[in-house]
Amino acid sequence: MVIWWGKELVMLYNDAWRPVLGLTKHPIALGRPGKEIWAEIWDIIGEQLNRVLSTGEATWSEDLLLLVDRYGYTEESYFTYSYSPIFLETGEVGGAFTAVAETTQRVLGERRTKTLRDLAERVGLTKTTEQACQLAIETLANNPYDIPFAMLYLLSEDGKEAQLCKSTPMEAGEIATSRVVDLTQIQNEEVNWPFASVVQTGSTIVVENLQQKFGAMPSGAWTSSPSQALILPLHAVGQEQLAGFLIVGVNPCRVLDDDYRDFLKCQQGTLPMRSPMPMPTKPNASEQKL
Repeated sequence: MVIWWGKELVMLYNDAWRPVLGLTKHPIALGRPGKEIWAEIWDIIGEQLNRVLSTGEATWSEDLLLLVDRYGYTEESYFTYSYSPIFLETGEVGGAFTAVAETTQRVLGERRTKTLRDLAERVGLTKTTEQACQLAIETLANNPYDIPFAMLYLLSEDGKEAQLCKSTPMEAGEIATSRVVDLTQIQNEEVNWPFASVVQTGSTIVVENLQQKFGAMPSGAWTSSPSQALILPLHAVGQEQLAGFLIVGVNPCRVLDDDYRDFLKCQQGTLPMRSPMPMPTKPNASEQKL
């Protein structure tokens, strides 16, 4: 709970509200005007609070998205709360009272579960790898919050080439250093996707500093470009051999924590890749490199 007091909306809060402030706003927030502490969202909550002061009417927000900076970066967060007027003896409004419940983990969990459920339902009954790739990309495109971009590469039957099959959004394909990658050649992983490392280890790899490697990336639902991506190895059904790679961008407004990693890795199990892998038709020579 927090009280916003006076025209400056000075904050007085209890211990239970401290986690809302994160690591960067407590204890400096105590006794300070809300506008100073919550500058990044004051256009939203400041308007709500000032309306309470001027009208004496309460507000209600449920699972409201607020992009807050409380851990040193802009964070996607959700809150359910009300602003209720505190009346003085004169009948005027002296401040506002708030009871807050942060709902971020529930909102993220429900959204990610829906993506995995839809992916399993849509892709599970496909008959060909091409159909699986198409439906998978269409489904991932419906969640631009957790998956700002995605690219599917398929391996040739001999495992010597990886070719871009599908991407979301469409311009994601333009950030691929090459639509066809020769895995027999040593790749400079400082400026290319580290496919060779994924083949060697069979493990998921996190790629950092995307903008330095490839420039601005598709941002999905966000205004800032992702700085991280995961390369997930895909295996043919019932086979140990590698069938391809799924590259997924990481939400720039969320930390890549265990829950997020698990969600992204779960997508490996929902793509029924088949063996042997038919390669899509190769593009013209002029399209080999973007």
